[in-house]
Amino acid sequence: MTSYEKILEDVLAIKIERGELYRVEPKDVVPIEVLEAVILLKAYRGYEGLSTEKKIDEYRDTINYCAFAIERLEEKRARETENAG
Repeated sequence: MTSYEKILEDVLAIKIERGELYRVEPKDVVPIEVLEAVILLKAYRGYEGLSTEKKIDEYRDTINYCAFAIERLEEKRARETENAG
């Protein structure tokens, strides 16, 4: 397994673990603009992190929020394509 694959595996594990904490995952109901704002916030927190561990944690969260946003945008694109056809 490459380092990249290990990072993605770890990020997925975090997503699954945290997703079990909610009745409905917030990522599925908040406006896409909120997800985009969280991406900016998490990336900035990683940039400003004072320890390597904090930076890694924030960047892992950033990866997850980017995936959530992409997932939502792909759903939107599918609806737009369906409605156009």
